[in-house]
Amino acid sequence: MPTFNFSAGEDNEFFGISDIRDRVSDYFVAQLKQLLEEGRVHTESIINEINYLEDPKGRTRTKKAKKFSGGKLKGFWHTHFFNGDASQQAINYLKLLDKEGAVESIIKNIVDETDDPRIISKKIAERMVSQQFGDITDKKSWTGDWVIYAKHKGINYYLMICKHSKPGEDTDPIYHEIKENCGSQYPFLFAQE
Repeated sequence: MPTFNFSAGEDNEFFGISDIRDRVSDYFVAQLKQLLEEGRVHTESIINEINYLEDPKGRTRTKKAKKFSGGKLKGFWHTHFFNGDASQQAINYLKLLDKEGAVESIIKNIVDETDDPRIISKKIAERMVSQQFGDITDKKSWTGDWVIYAKHKGINYYLMICKHSKPGEDTDPIYHEIKENCGSQYPFLFAQE
């Protein structure tokens, strides 16, 4: 596993955050370095989302940023970043299963076209993947892991990178991790407790 020994200025320059470094937590930068060293995540996908939040004239293919509405994260924000690896693609493709009647409709349309089992199975796989890919891309609704940030006086403060929670999962531990690692750097973000 490669190790990157950046100086403070070099890491800011490498990640393209020099202009906003005072609003990117030290913890966030440490996470970027770790992800880069592990080689599991394209850090550019994370920085692209930040760039979009800073200047929405650009383009992103992920869901719109959203404010947390419950738990201790209430008031904080998250945006998704899509890394494009197989596990994140699978999560996005599986969203098709949540759409009532979507899979049945695909299968019915294919069975109306042919009764050859080999062609049916091939077309089902193709349509489920390609249709879902097209729908998600058209709607710019790719989901992925999270960049957690806070807004203070209309300015974004980027705090943490984390895995997307599962529906119903308690997100309070994420809040505690943010507070523990970013609270002393940005105490004003936690002043309303």
